[in-house]
This record gives sequence, structure tokens and C-alpha cells, in this order.
Amino acid sequence: YYSYDVVGNTEQVKSFSVIVDTSPPSTDLTISRDLFVKNNIAYATTDDYFILTSTDALSGVKKIKYKIGEEPFTLYALPFTIQNEGKYTIEYYSVDNVWNR
Repeated sequence: YYSYDVVGNTEQVKSFSVIVDTSPPSTDLTISRDLFVKNNIAYATTDDYFILTSTDALSGVKKIKYKIGEEPFTLYALPFTIQNEGKYTIEYYSVDNVWNR
């Protein structure tokens, strides 16, 4: 794009590039060690920690959020453990820098 005035003066052509990113990030959960699994249920101890990693090829990862059981989603910063005995479901997701989820 460029502009010109009424007497014909023109500026140099300018350009603007854009990348359209519609792909969500990919998020993985790993555990500090191999867990014992019985009937598709993993058994952990309070010493086992859970690690979330995420990648996004275009705009990059903005944040990772997770929740344990009925707790609300929280921002992931460091590996975490579960300290109370019981059965839990860990849910997680990532958001990229253009808010794809």
C-alpha cells in the first residue's frame, strides 16, 4: 500500500505481512516415573509429580491450565504432585498467543 497527495507526490510502497493461525497447541502430560497400571487406572504416590508440556508451531504457547478432580482450572507453572489419597482425574489444555484452544 502507499499514498499520494493531490499534486502527485507519492510515498514508497509499504507492506504488511500476516500469518493466520487457526491451529490449537498440542499438550502432553508426563509423569516422573512409570506408574503401576491396573484395569486402565494408574496408581501414583504423593512423591510422583506430573509434568505438562505444550507446543505450538505458529504463534507459540501463551499458557497451560490444569485441574485436579473438582478443583477449578489453575495456571500451570511447575510440575505438581497430588497429596491426598483418592481417585482423581487430571484435565488440562493450552492456549496459544492468538487464543486458539
